[in-house]
Amino acid sequence: MTFGETLERAGEYTFNLKSATSAFGSQIRSYVLHPYQMVKDHRTKEQVCDISRVLDGDVDVFIKSYLMKKAAGSPARLLRQSPAAGVTLWA
Repeated sequence: MTFGETLERAGEYTFNLKSATSAFGSQIRSYVLHPYQMVKDHRTKEQVCDISRVLDGDVDVFIKSYLMKKAAGSPARLLRQSPAAGVTLWA
């Protein structure tokens, strides 16, 4: 995966949120590099200590966590969507 593809993927994950509003001081993730290392997604409370992978573009854990949280709120909607339509279902 190239850097451009990673940015595009992260952009789709971040900016396709219907309820998201852009405001000063609002953030989706925190990146802590010192004194300890951690990346925390504030919407899902998901935390990753291997920041090198996240900074290299491996944000799948955050995408999966967001989709699982979203699916938990409306399971009927997720069941109507099919993998043939390009939706990946995680169990």
